[in-house]
Amino acid sequence: MNATLSLASILAEPARRRPDHVALIEGDRRLTFAELWRAARQQAGALIVQRSPLDTAVVFYTSGTTGRPKGAELSHLNMVMCATVNAFDANDVHRDDIALGALPLFHVFGQTVSMNSTWRVGATLVLMPRFTAPEAIRLMVTERVNTFHGVPTMYHGLIDAAADAGELPALRLCISGGAALPLPVLERFEEVFDAQILEGYGLSETSPTAAVNQPVFGPRAGTVGHPVWGVDVEIAAVGDAGIVQRVHRQSGGERAGRGRRLVPHRRPRRARRAGLSADRRPDQGDDHPRRIQRLSHRGGGGAAAASEDRAGGGDRGAGRELWRGDRRGRRARR
Repeated sequence: MNATLSLASILAEPARRRPDHVALIEGDRRLTFAELWRAARQQAGALIVQRSPLDTAVVFYTSGTTGRPKGAELSHLNMVMCATVNAFDANDVHRDDIALGALPLFHVFGQTVSMNSTWRVGATLVLMPRFTAPEAIRLMVTERVNTFHGVPTMYHGLIDAAADAGELPALRLCISGGAALPLPVLERFEEVFDAQILEGYGLSETSPTAAVNQPVFGPRAGTVGHPVWGVDVEIAAVGDAGIVQRVHRQSGGERAGRGRRLVPHRRPRRARRAGLSADRRPDQGDDHPRRIQRLSHRGGGGAAAASEDRAGGGDRGAGRELWRGDRRGRRARR
């Protein structure tokens, strides 16, 4: 396998560059990158099998788009690109950061944004098997955590628990996703913890980050910011024969995206079961201009709708997500 485009490289590279730096903290256990990489190699016989960067690396099971459970197949390229863009371009992760890993690692947010992006730069991840706000505050203070990834309910819990905490962590980077973050929660958290929350949006099918508030552009509360590098996002309408056409944002419409980070293909049988487009083979690529995959958006995770509707006056609850892959991976337009 091409090592630079293998999911294994996310751990192998810091093991080569920072072998003695602590990669993982779980209770009293401390593992360096060299130790963690050694343990991973002992467990993963697949590392010796030749794979393509476009081969499936992980399957995240989700029902958030069609309402029925399905597996979103993400390639090695999807995963490496997501970790790299999040760490070096969108979220400004530092190699000496210490992040709290309180999100479930079987979920795309916890695995890719929290774990993979942290290790991509050689930073430290503190695992918390079960999140409770008081214990999270205690653990972040004890381990000098400065990075937190969470869903809105976790931020709400931290605000409530802060009143009884003797000391609060010095947080530098806070990322919110998974659902729309209420403005009162964002404002109160920033007041209590003196830390800015950067809200983002994505799906399991987008590896997951599609857009996020980025410091370089200036965060804007109540939105999900700009598309990340390598992803294009437009407001579009679906016409006859499934042709997607851009529309002016003020007129409202559906969200269309493309990029190397999006799920590369769906096998026809699985696509049919999920109610998705299955009109091309995997080897036909992902840049066909007249075909899309339709992902019916379900309530609760409408962060993108919140961003676009506040700007364009649309109906926040009426959105569907439309994504199609693009092998060209062009830089995102603002």
